[in-house]
Amino acid sequence: MMTKNIGFTLIELIITLAVAAILITVAGPNFLTFIKNNRLTAQANSMVGSLQLARSEAVKRNATVTICRSNNPTNVSPTCATGATGATGTTVRPEYWGRGWVVFVDNGAKAGTIDAGEVILQQHEALSGGNSLDGTGPSTSTALEMHNVISYGGTGFVTTKAGTLALCDNRNESWGKEIIISTTGHISTISAPKDLATIAACSP
Repeated sequence: MMTKNIGFTLIELIITLAVAAILITVAGPNFLTFIKNNRLTAQANSMVGSLQLARSEAVKRNATVTICRSNNPTNVSPTCATGATGATGTTVRPEYWGRGWVVFVDNGAKAGTIDAGEVILQQHEALSGGNSLDGTGPSTSTALEMHNVISYGGTGFVTTKAGTLALCDNRNESWGKEIIISTTGHISTISAPKDLATIAACSP
């Protein structure tokens, strides 16, 4: 009785490996782009979700609800990162919002900070991929709100400065996203807007 061998011949294996190598070479960069694009979209949606949560909770509670950037957002007692930082003391580093943020009911003694007893609604960890998220407005003196905190009042309107957050990865501004918050509290997202070219956070 003859035994039938099942398997690949050496020639078949070489051909299979060659085809696989070609596919990886062609599809690899596109797959990496796909991953980065999906990451940016997911991160933009996360911030939009946090903004929508803050707005809806502010209306429901008829109270001020704030989102603040944080260097320790997942701690048991997170704190808000405020003020300008940088070599000159006037420029907010673009990765700061990217380090995470906290949504809380801001009814304590000091606005824009997490005071004892204030209810924390959400804690968001740092963005993956080393991506940056920062306010695009002026970053000096009295115009720091978009770089530090975004607050909604009981009417659903923004009580801090309205403005834009820029979300970028290590590619140029052609891949970035803007999250726009209007004075009325409306939130919208734009992909690869032209004005991102002027934002340092979007420089590869």
